[in-house]
Amino acid sequence: NDAAFFETLEGLKQRDIPFFGAGANLAEARKPCIVNRSGLRVGFLGYTTTLPRGFAATDVAPGVNPLNVRTAYEAKRNLPEYPGVAPHIVTLTEAADLVRLRVDVTTLAARAKTDAVEVCIQLRAAVRRGRPMSFGIRLAETISDIDADIVSSKCCRISRCSPGTHHKCRRRN
Repeated sequence: NDAAFFETLEGLKQRDIPFFGAGANLAEARKPCIVNRSGLRVGFLGYTTTLPRGFAATDVAPGVNPLNVRTAYEAKRNLPEYPGVAPHIVTLTEAADLVRLRVDVTTLAARAKTDAVEVCIQLRAAVRRGRPMSFGIRLAETISDIDADIVSSKCCRISRCSPGTHHKCRRRN
């Protein structure tokens, strides 16, 4: 419900609690949060691949900053010869969203003169049977292209540190 969403955002603003990855529309959800601590200027961006219906921000609707994925089911074998065979599942991040991610990170690093850019991506089911799913691999390749470090956890944290500040970025938990 939009009222609860806006009430939450307003509560955060009233209490001066920084947030990122959500907003009144996609442009606002893409806005970074910039924090200055211990001589280090860090910009934060937030995305999610976990999108219940109606939760993704659009140009005109509130929500979270989406990384949309699409799933296809491919036959592993010739179906007429092997009816009922389980399909191969392929899930890919939308190309336009990967471009948007790249633009957001490089723009934040350049315009905000940050020492580091932290990108938090809520990844749900990025690994299946101990192997990374196809959309996770493509996402990692995109992040690698923007010269980022990747640390995996419940939230995939991607860091891009400015030259000369990498040692400071490594100090975080």
